[in-house]
Amino acid sequence: MTPPCGSSSACRRRFPTGTCVSSSPPAVYGTNLKVSNLINMMPTALHPCIVLADSDIAVPPDYLLRIAAALDAPGIGAVTCLYHGVAGAGLWSKLSALAIDGHFLPNVLVGLRSGLAKPCFGSTIALRRSHLEDVGGFAAFADCLADDYAIGAALREKGLEIAVPRFLVGHSCAEALAAGIVAPRAALGAHHPHRRSARLCRFAGHAPACLRAF
Repeated sequence: MTPPCGSSSACRRRFPTGTCVSSSPPAVYGTNLKVSNLINMMPTALHPCIVLADSDIAVPPDYLLRIAAALDAPGIGAVTCLYHGVAGAGLWSKLSALAIDGHFLPNVLVGLRSGLAKPCFGSTIALRRSHLEDVGGFAAFADCLADDYAIGAALREKGLEIAVPRFLVGHSCAEALAAGIVAPRAALGAHHPHRRSARLCRFAGHAPACLRAF
């Protein structure tokens, strides 16, 4: 299982009056270890609304306010966010960000506008605890590779919609080599432009690394 990261200590220092809990129990549920982490983290979630976010996502200061407002609308089962690439140092990182901004993002926008896309991205999945329980909790997705897509699909089957607010979060592109862009990564459950282009209809992503309840 993934050990607690140093960012949890930094979070406690920055927000000393808040509640920040690290969790890395040894139990493993299913074949998707990311979902297994979420199952293990759920006992520490204290509130009725839960927000999942990938660890490589940068968000604006009013992120939670905007997510909560979207989630509060009638008939909404979850909120997800589109994202743009944020290049780091080096050519390959810049090319990866370009692939997101010039290929993936326009495709998703066209899909949303035409009604053909039904996305639910790991960049953000915000939902109510009650809705999560209605679809079987995270345990129902313990063997799903594209867990983010599966969560969205399960909520839609319950007659709920997935809201996509009109703002972008940033996806950090840390590729240092060409292989980070072109090598097959599907077996790792990674979320890369080549995988998105091959499975555009599903808009699969990789798993959340952060859980917040409010």
